[in-house]
Amino acid sequence: KQCFGSRRFDIELDRAVAELDSSHVRHAIARTCAETQTRSRAVTEATHGAVEDLHVLGLEGPQLGGFETGFWRRSRLLGTIPLTMTKNPKYPAAAIPYLMIRGAASAIDFYKKAFGAKETMRFPGPGGTVGHAEIRIEGAPVYLADEGPGAGLQSPQQLGGTPVSVCIYVKDVDEFARRAEKAGATVLRPLADQFYGERTVSLQDPFGHVWHFSTVKEKLTVEQMMQRMPQ
Repeated sequence: KQCFGSRRFDIELDRAVAELDSSHVRHAIARTCAETQTRSRAVTEATHGAVEDLHVLGLEGPQLGGFETGFWRRSRLLGTIPLTMTKNPKYPAAAIPYLMIRGAASAIDFYKKAFGAKETMRFPGPGGTVGHAEIRIEGAPVYLADEGPGAGLQSPQQLGGTPVSVCIYVKDVDEFARRAEKAGATVLRPLADQFYGERTVSLQDPFGHVWHFSTVKEKLTVEQMMQRMPQ
């Protein structure tokens, strides 16, 4: 900005961003402002580290809660992407639920209160939204973000419900259910012992997502379950 002025800098920055690819980042930034070449190299290295962290998780700008292209590109160029994502998740065989939510920040607060969730990271989106966040519910990882209609990231409100539910095993489902209901969760199926050896409860959160929580009481074989199954 010192060598071009604010408006000219923005124009040159947008031009450089439009030309970016993985093999020409340094050259694009250097052309933007020759007098700040040293600083540009540092920004480029920081940007590469941030983008690499996101590529490892398979995350691109439009997938993170509907980022606008310009916002995402500029964040990458200026190195403002928080380097807080886990580069090598330690649960490679797990299928992690990724919830699209209308009001993700409020949902995180609710999950903390109702489910005892622990927030492990939050990636900011434009306009105060949540681009990506990670929580753990009794150790189980859950990802979430604000809905992004333009990117096809639809919340239950947009879909008129949800066809998917999240199942999590907890230590004490009775205590878990009491806390969740007190915090505002809706009970869909009350606490009950099931023929397959688990005690379960089904809940819906205020944001439209459905959860099943269970505590294992007995470890049964399929044959034993079939014998106990109600006729």
